[in-house]
Amino acid sequence: NKCLDVPNHATTAGTRPVIWSCNGGTNQQWRANADGTIVAVESKLCLDVSGGGTANGSAVQLWDCNGGNNQKWTGLSGTSTTCALPSTYRWSSTGPLAQPQNGALAVKDFTTAKINGQNLVYATTSDGKSWGATMFSPFTNW
Repeated sequence: NKCLDVPNHATTAGTRPVIWSCNGGTNQQWRANADGTIVAVESKLCLDVSGGGTANGSAVQLWDCNGGNNQKWTGLSGTSTTCALPSTYRWSSTGPLAQPQNGALAVKDFTTAKINGQNLVYATTSDGKSWGATMFSPFTNW
């Protein structure tokens, strides 16, 4: 129940991420790329193994993205290698993911679809009398 966190919202190469209580901050948001790299959303720096180490306990840091093997991670969505999935899952959230607006009383059934290489998110809405739908602008980066 912890998140990978960049201390003090640092944006400089060499910063070492830490495990921290999840708070939804931009310093805890990461983008996993199809090439196996993981990028910190806030700094745009890659998760990097310092010195290219491969031994247990090797230090991990943020660094300028260079495509090196020390910046490639396995088991990520879209990569060629996989890791075993856990046998149980647990959802945790700090609050609502979406709030109804524009006269709607409820929003539910979020769904995603790929359209022209982009993600389209849409949902069912209700004003208490009838059902409708809403969608978000298509995007590429989760």
